Amino acid sequence: MNFETQLALIFRFGMIFVYGYLVYYFGKAYKKSKSEGFTNTFFLGFIYLFSIVIAFHLLYGSYELYIATVENFINFKGYFPWYDPNTNQLGEFTNQVRPMFLIFYSIMNFVLVTLVFPLEQAIGWKKNPMSKLIIFCGVFIYTIFIPALSYSLFAYIPIFFGFLGIFIGFFMNIIVNMKLFRLSTGFIRKRSFFAILGFIFLALGMLWSMEVGFGVSILSMEISNKMDIVIGSCIQILGVICYRIGFGMTLENEIK
Repeated sequence: MNFETQLALIFRFGMIFVYGYLVYYFGKAYKKSKSEGFTNTFFLGFIYLFSIVIAFHLLYGSYELYIATVENFINFKGYFPWYDPNTNQLGEFTNQVRPMFLIFYSIMNFVLVTLVFPLEQAIGWKKNPMSKLIIFCGVFIYTIFIPALSYSLFAYIPIFFGFLGIFIGFFMNIIVNMKLFRLSTGFIRKRSFFAILGFIFLALGMLWSMEVGFGVSILSMEISNKMDIVIGSCIQILGVICYRIGFGMTLENEIK
């Protein structure tokens, strides 16, 4: 195991403790708000959000440790074992039908719904239509894991919904927080600003850490995919700081 792989694993598993702190922090804040008669849905959403992100890093880190220590490993970044080029109907779109990609798309939907739910509550959408749609999109992706459907024309449908859920989540987070930023003053305005920054850093950092080659394509640097994990983790830490600052102000204001 070379140095870059070791460093990547340290950062990957280290992020579990970073997000674990946020789960603890927002858990305490949520219990406090509930005991005082005002249930803060933002805090509850963050408990779910960072718990899901912890699961992502734990599973992905375990897989990276597995491929670094096992010689004949199962490659979840490749095609399904039953892939047959002679029966494949997806053409170049076949690249999307990889277990690791599909799981990531699903996790991103679940991550985003934890952010969309409190925003819907904040703007008065009590039935949470967007949250329900995003959950459906995240779950529907797993139908592609059925061998008979994986490389058939059916696969276009759940992948489309997977991207749709991610798009809706991005749109809701950016637009609603921008609206709150524009219409609000004081600590709420600052919170919205840090929420936008935190969300952008979190999403970009998670995607960067998926070893998609951003270091080469965006930074134009000849660096390995393992270093992309380190860079992606550092970007996520910036997002963590933004969330901590932004919603720390909410907690401080409630205490006052």
